[in-house]
Amino acid sequence: MKVSKFDSVMDATESFELGHMIKHLSIKKANRDMKTFIPNYEESSEFQKYLRSLDQVEKDNDETTEVTPMK
Repeated sequence: MKVSKFDSVMDATESFELGHMIKHLSIKKANRDMKTFIPNYEESSEFQKYLRSLDQVEKDNDETTEVTPMK
């Protein structure tokens, strides 16, 4: 019985394990989605530093600095 087009390279067990690994990686990636993920202290701190640096750049520049707001 042919399981997939990759049968010549891997058997059904290896194919199943690969699919299982890909599924779990997808779940982990979805859990880190910025729409649902709450940043930890270190990430929040880095983000605050970044925002402060943008404020400083605006103050230092006489010209208008183009900043793209986050949605």
